[in-house]
Amino acid sequence: MSSLRADLRRRQREVPGPDVRQARHGEQPGHRGALEITSIPTLMVVKGGMLLYREAGALNAPQLEGLISEVEKVDIEKLKAEAAAESQSV
Repeated sequence: MSSLRADLRRRQREVPGPDVRQARHGEQPGHRGALEITSIPTLMVVKGGMLLYREAGALNAPQLEGLISEVEKVDIEKLKAEAAAESQSV
C-alpha cells in the first residue's frame, strides 16, 4: 500500500492533471460504509461527480498511469447527457 501512496504523490508532483486523493478508512470510518467499501484497498475514480471506476485491490504505477490517462480522455459532459437521455427513456 505504501508504494501506491508513493506513486500517487510522485504523479501529483510530476504531472499536472486530476486531483488524486486517498481516504484512510481508519481516520474516516464513515466513508467505508457510505461508499460501500468491503475490501481494502478499493480504488474509486470520480470525475464530474460521476463514478467511472471502482475496483478492489491496488494498481502498480504503470496501471495507475494508464487508468488516469483513460479517465482524462472521458468527455464527462457527453457522458452525463447520455445518462440523462437514458434515464428519461426508461
